[in-house]
Amino acid sequence: MKEYLTLLCLLIAPASLAAEANRASVPYSSREGLANTMQKLNQEQEVRIAYLGGSITEQEGWRVMTQQWFGDKFLKAHVVEILAAIGGTNSELGAFRIGQDVLLQDPDLVFIEFAGNDARTPPTRLRETMEGIVRQILQHNPSTDICFVYTIKEASLGETQDGLYFTNAASTMEEVAEHYGIPSINMGYKVPKLVANNELLMRQAKPTTKEDREALAGKILFAEDGVHPYVETGHPIYFEQVQKALPELLKTGQARAHAIPEALEPNNFEDARMIPITETNFTGSWTTLNDLDGPTPNRLKNRADNIWVGKSPDASLSFKFKGSYIGIFGARGPDSGAYDFSIDGNLKESSSFDKYCTYHRLSSDTLAAGLSDQVHEVKINTSDRQIDKLSQLKERNSENDYLKNPEKYADNNLYLSALMIRGELIED
Repeated sequence: MKEYLTLLCLLIAPASLAAEANRASVPYSSREGLANTMQKLNQEQEVRIAYLGGSITEQEGWRVMTQQWFGDKFLKAHVVEILAAIGGTNSELGAFRIGQDVLLQDPDLVFIEFAGNDARTPPTRLRETMEGIVRQILQHNPSTDICFVYTIKEASLGETQDGLYFTNAASTMEEVAEHYGIPSINMGYKVPKLVANNELLMRQAKPTTKEDREALAGKILFAEDGVHPYVETGHPIYFEQVQKALPELLKTGQARAHAIPEALEPNNFEDARMIPITETNFTGSWTTLNDLDGPTPNRLKNRADNIWVGKSPDASLSFKFKGSYIGIFGARGPDSGAYDFSIDGNLKESSSFDKYCTYHRLSSDTLAAGLSDQVHEVKINTSDRQIDKLSQLKERNSENDYLKNPEKYADNNLYLSALMIRGELIED
């Protein structure tokens, strides 16, 4: 009996500890509110609203509905959207791209959505990256309002204990929000409760027959993949929480510059920046995406002027920087492949091809983090080293595309746009 109780305690403990570590779920928190935004709306000025996040923000869902809400409620104000969402990216990349993707356009309000893509990010790193984003925004303009928004996905439902608690990622983000007085909206607040009550199906394909529809018995279909909400049925659940929260957030607080308190995490990413690769030393076969033969992939069109393609095997670039972190930002797709890089002479092999590469998308790679804060010499070059693309595609049952279109996957190119640096580039 004693052994049974011990085993039972061991089984229950992880769930209990997770629940204790996470904060109790609430639909929204006003904190210091969005008073600066409200003042400009009431004064019928131009109000620039940025949406920084991943694919859920990139969808024509809660973002579009929210932007429409502002336009409908404040007819005489000029409400401008700044779309800064990139699918499959988290707050770490967000900290590097906030400058060029958002701050260059001088936003008045920034919504930040990364809870889904940061689901596996360790808490300390998540505080560092989210705080880095916040501090960069406030250093650019302390009157800019910020609002965190939290999504939910099937894999994180268990963390909420049927909706009693925030997910792990959202709970960590709440620490940053509280430290800076940032309001937050728990867009997925109702979802775990609806799942627990058997009123919502988190992962379900749309019915194609009358029998399929009848079998669903009126249940809400949230998403096909358990992550990306259907625009017609999933996103309205997210927007419902936004619509309820915004009137309260807008009337809360006073219009004034936000204070920038002492950092929560000393190693936060406020020093993260992107440097165009055109500021490095190029050698070999490089061309801009616009100059390649054939149509530009849809997901890359807005950045085609700034994406360079290194053709295997002789394209390389080199540079020096002083700092602790180095990464690359660009794109990947079927024709991506192996590349090599060296930091201070230490050579490593890598690849920009992954199991999702049936299409082109923006992406990033961290080359090194936690380096000593001194000058480092870096070289990156394409490689003719062959990688097993078919095996990777099989992980997502995508091998048919490879088998039908082998020429699509034949090249080993490297798509680069910018360096991700914590520190500064050193001119030769």
